[in-house]
Amino acid sequence: MLLSNFVRSKWKLLMLISLILLGVLVLTVTILLTLPTLGKAAKGAVVSNVEICAEIGKSILEKGGTAADAAIAVLFCEGVTIPECMGLGGGFLLTHYQKSTNEVTCLNARETAPENAYEDMYNGNRFASQFGGLAVAVPGELIGYWTLYNRLGRGVPWADILQPSIDLCEKGFPVGGFLAKSLHEERLLGGAVTRELAMNPQTKKIYKEGEIMKRPRLAKTLRIIAKEGGMALHDGVLTNEFVKDVQERGGILTVNDMKNYKPVWVKPVHSTFSNGQSMYSIPVPGSGVVLALILNILDQFLVRGNFYTAINYQRVIESFKFAYGARTKLGDRDTAYMQTVISGMLSKDYARDLRSYIYDKNTFDSIEYYGANTTFEEDHGTAHISVLAPNGDAVAVTSTINGRWGAYFGSLSTGIILNNQMDDFSSPGYQNQYGLPPSPANFIMPGRRPMSSMSPTIILNDKGDVVMIIGAAGGSMITTSVAQLCKNSTAVPLESGFNKMGPHDIQHL
Repeated sequence: MLLSNFVRSKWKLLMLISLILLGVLVLTVTILLTLPTLGKAAKGAVVSNVEICAEIGKSILEKGGTAADAAIAVLFCEGVTIPECMGLGGGFLLTHYQKSTNEVTCLNARETAPENAYEDMYNGNRFASQFGGLAVAVPGELIGYWTLYNRLGRGVPWADILQPSIDLCEKGFPVGGFLAKSLHEERLLGGAVTRELAMNPQTKKIYKEGEIMKRPRLAKTLRIIAKEGGMALHDGVLTNEFVKDVQERGGILTVNDMKNYKPVWVKPVHSTFSNGQSMYSIPVPGSGVVLALILNILDQFLVRGNFYTAINYQRVIESFKFAYGARTKLGDRDTAYMQTVISGMLSKDYARDLRSYIYDKNTFDSIEYYGANTTFEEDHGTAHISVLAPNGDAVAVTSTINGRWGAYFGSLSTGIILNNQMDDFSSPGYQNQYGLPPSPANFIMPGRRPMSSMSPTIILNDKGDVVMIIGAAGGSMITTSVAQLCKNSTAVPLESGFNKMGPHDIQHL
């Protein structure tokens, strides 16, 4: 028992440290975008994981590009400079706000299971969902950019959006610290594309932080995309060879999968709070519903004054646990049952009911107490960016190839690193550490998108002004990270100082 408590305490500490690091990006977004409430002029803001990518986004805005144009340019750039996290072989979820119409829309460009996928395809070989061709779901990243550009972009030419990233591939860019560390994985040396990424041709050794990396193979692909448009990978000159590359690594991706893939415009998850603010986030398969439930529960406590108290931390953690209990019932199915589940989770009455089960001095070991009777697979690392245009439009977008380095191989014909998004599905017969069965709502089905913790979110005040553009990386910690930072910033006025970075708490089921 003592050993169990010690291990649990160490695990909580590791999660706490990780979340503090992951929250830095979210905090930066919060500070930048709440400055106008203090009377300072808003000229727009771009927040990226990579400084040079933020500069590219800023340049697009200065040339008259829309918030969507700038976001696409930053995403292309991050796909070049942090390929371990995201890129054209993955997918994304996005929330967009148009100030002139007060309209919020979401774009679901998450990967889907191939047409030849089936429910128990990984039985007896669980690692096949993590490494190699069989782990690859149908990517939605590039066609998602194209869909976004055609509806909400076009402030600058498509080729101009890609050119900065082409230049980075051809002229080189300094290797960042996280990329340098992630290159030290032996599995990367097993494939031609990943080996090219890992090895510096000048030194014949693995790249070190600060050394200049070039990506000529990807540069050729980006030049084709700049000329041919965003359908080049899904139904164009790149399609056949790209699919062949995946199949040669044991994948079941087909040309039909690529041609039939469609990003989907969806209505956002929406909730209002007692302070007059409203949140808009991505619906399933994202976790906007889970985020809304957490914030609605916490809103019942009407926190005012010092947020950083032991009692408030207790309430936050218990809210997380109830929301994640409810999350186990969610899945990517547009059925009457699923709509009933979602409507219930967004209900203020449901939040009030759950609030009545939260005690300031008690917690419970039984996960059934929190409403969980199945479990989800844990998703992994991602990259989040946020854009505020000078006209008040905003974009929050989270992109991923799932695990770090995705399926651990790249397409020879394109230089694109492939996702291992199939690992985000649940599979029959695999229980979690508590002995819970997997969630049938998240089982593999052709065309289905796996559930994700990604929750790109925009918060508006009662005048329709952007208060916060928020999102995070960190897999299953994304939603709770975003929730706590939202609550920290909205529980008390900005000028009181309580939206500064404080401790972060995370405990899932």
